[in-house]
Amino acid sequence: MKRIYSEERQIRKQFLALALPLMVSMIVTLFYNIADTYFVAASGNISLIAGVSVCAPLLTVMMALGNLFAQGGSSLVARLLGRNEKAEAGRISSFCFYGALLGGFFLMAVLLIFRGSLLHLLGASRDTMAYASSYSTVLALGAPFIVVSYVHTNLLRTEGMSKEAMIASVGGAVLNVALDPLFIFTFKMGEAGAAVATVLGYALTVVLCLGAVVKKSSFLSVRPADARVAASEIRELTEIGATAALTNIMSCAYSIVLNRFLLPYGTDKIAALGVVSRICMVTSLATAALAFGGQPLMGYLYGAGNRSGMRALLKYVSHLLIGVSSALTAVVFLFAPQFVRMFLSDPEVCEVGVRMLRLTVISSPIAGIIAMLTVLFQASGNVPAAFLLSMSRQGVVFLGVLIVLAAVFGYEGILVSQLVADVISLLMAGVIYDHGFMRTFFGTRSEGRKAARPRYAHART
Repeated sequence: MKRIYSEERQIRKQFLALALPLMVSMIVTLFYNIADTYFVAASGNISLIAGVSVCAPLLTVMMALGNLFAQGGSSLVARLLGRNEKAEAGRISSFCFYGALLGGFFLMAVLLIFRGSLLHLLGASRDTMAYASSYSTVLALGAPFIVVSYVHTNLLRTEGMSKEAMIASVGGAVLNVALDPLFIFTFKMGEAGAAVATVLGYALTVVLCLGAVVKKSSFLSVRPADARVAASEIRELTEIGATAALTNIMSCAYSIVLNRFLLPYGTDKIAALGVVSRICMVTSLATAALAFGGQPLMGYLYGAGNRSGMRALLKYVSHLLIGVSSALTAVVFLFAPQFVRMFLSDPEVCEVGVRMLRLTVISSPIAGIIAMLTVLFQASGNVPAAFLLSMSRQGVVFLGVLIVLAAVFGYEGILVSQLVADVISLLMAGVIYDHGFMRTFFGTRSEGRKAARPRYAHART
């Protein structure tokens, strides 16, 4: 196995070796998401843009199912490697691959059978239903590829193969961007063409990842015979994976609820929200890369009981997160009109989008810290804390804030609800961190440097 973890003084270098390739792949992912939106928006058809926008939660659901095995698997594998249990890590990796594959086929069937009802739930109207139906059908057929693509892009990083994971993600993204104009305009497939390009991009990512696993990995496996795991291992994997999936589900629910609340105010508001969501990925993907980039290292340090290394890592990542997210937020806030006009030409819709964008992006630094703490709890196997944070920012806290502010202030209340929910979630995250990690892994604040045994340390599988 390629050893990437050594002395404490190299913590920053080790983190950057994991996080930077992930950030590059996420930036490219951002580019092809923006490219999708750009090519669809080039039609000038607001109903088409809104129809594709309401399907965004479907991709989020697929990501959630993929992360059930990807994040849960990588957290468990990293801790196993910290205890030098390589054979067990290989079995877990094989189970994650085949579990995600079967889950993808199951999700495909559900999305095809209940397509009409789901699209109504997502906020598709009479004007947008035809476009949403065409786009969602292709996405559903590609669900197995999309779900599985998340597994090895995460598991490869636990072995230090961040570059291979990056190449797979970037390769899929480049193919998607290249095929978008070909399918949408040359072949005149419209929204269905955008979906086909997306699915083929994910399929290429899967192929490249499998190649890296078979040719380069020293312990990751895709052999069906290795997929045998004990019930206790499945429980440990799915408990952590479920918290990661829950974060995605909450994001999906966020989009659904927001679309439903905005629907009475006009299709233009939903179209603007679709564009704003893509632009906000500039900050959200950068912060996600920094938060999730450290997950394998967090899990390894936790499994090895390396408290001083963990302390150094958390300090470095938190400072880096705040700095990067604040800089990106400032750029997006200042140049919001220019960003929005890249996708929308109608002056009134542009004005709506600019205001929505500024109020949405301003809380990105807060979201970054919440993401880092959520990843920390996932990596350390602290299910209750990870669950609570996963349920907060775009879940129950947001829903409660949205209902109250929408009732009191109407449309204006809807626009500021995420900002208010983020502030409340950050306060809650600070309390959970103090009680759920500081006093369990490090001991009390005054005993932070003592070698107390972690309360959440897992037994060997």
